[in-house]
Amino acid sequence: MLDMFEKLINEHGSSVILKERIELISDKYALLEETNAHLKSKVETLENSLSVATNEIAELKELLTAYQSKDDTELGENELLILNQLFDNNNEIQIGQLANVINSDISTTKYHVNNLVENDFIKRVPILNSPETYRINKNGIKYIVESKIA
Repeated sequence: MLDMFEKLINEHGSSVILKERIELISDKYALLEETNAHLKSKVETLENSLSVATNEIAELKELLTAYQSKDDTELGENELLILNQLFDNNNEIQIGQLANVINSDISTTKYHVNNLVENDFIKRVPILNSPETYRINKNGIKYIVESKIA
């Protein structure tokens, strides 16, 4: 009979230990599931951040390409004629004279002159009570000299 009691006690003890182990495993599993969910959330956040950064990089590359192409300014025929006229004369020329150089009206000439001013090749010379007058600057001289060399 003692053997039966001993066996019952051992089995009961084993089941209590087994139950405690199962609870411990269950707690560890729950903790792992919680950690897994947290990590999945972090991965999703990082993937979103990566997507945003990739888009920003693409936009910046486009801007850089646009900026670099602006440095490699190609002048149109009329802008080149105006710039050469200013280079050859090396003094102020009024808008009407520039219109004659490109054989065009004042409005069209102003368009081409404004392109040259925006690209920093020529500048307006302020003269009181006088029509618009322009002069070539360093960048314009550099452009003409380099284009003649090339």
